[in-house]
Amino acid sequence: MKQIKTNKKIKNLWSLICKTSSVDVTTNTISLFNLIEELGLEKNKIEDTLIGHKNVFVPFTFQIITLWERGVDQKDSELEADMKLELLDPAGEKLQEHISRLKFQDKKARLRAVIDTNGLKVNKPGLYKYYVGVKTDEEKDFEHVTEIPLQINFI
Repeated sequence: MKQIKTNKKIKNLWSLICKTSSVDVTTNTISLFNLIEELGLEKNKIEDTLIGHKNVFVPFTFQIITLWERGVDQKDSELEADMKLELLDPAGEKLQEHISRLKFQDKKARLRAVIDTNGLKVNKPGLYKYYVGVKTDEEKDFEHVTEIPLQINFI
C-alpha cells in the first residue's frame, strides 16, 4: 500500500467520482451529479468475459474530479504539475493509469481538474482504489496524495 504524503507545492483538497458535473460559467461553481462510491455489475456477463482474460473493460462513462490548492509560497506565479490516476484492484494490482497536466493560472489559489472517463477494468468483486499522485516539474517522482475508493460488486 502506498503511503499518502503532502506535497509542499500542491495540496489535494478533495477527489471523487461522479456520473456528471456542470460548471456555472457566471459563478464558476460546480454541481456534481450522481456521486459514485459503489457499482453493481452483472456477474454472469463479467465472469463469462473474464474466461481466458486477466481483466475485462467495462464501458461506463463517469468523471473523476479533483480540487487542488497551491502552496502559500507558490501564489504569485504560474504553476504546472502532472497528476497521475492509478486504478488498483482489491489485490493492489494496477489495472489502468492516466496522467493529466495541471496548470494553475497566475494569482489563482485553486484548480479544479475534471477527467472524463469512458470505463474501467475489473477482474473481481471488491474494493478498488484510484490512487492520486502529483509531481511538479522540479520533482522526479509522483507523490501519492490521496485515494478514491470504489466498491465493485458482482450481482
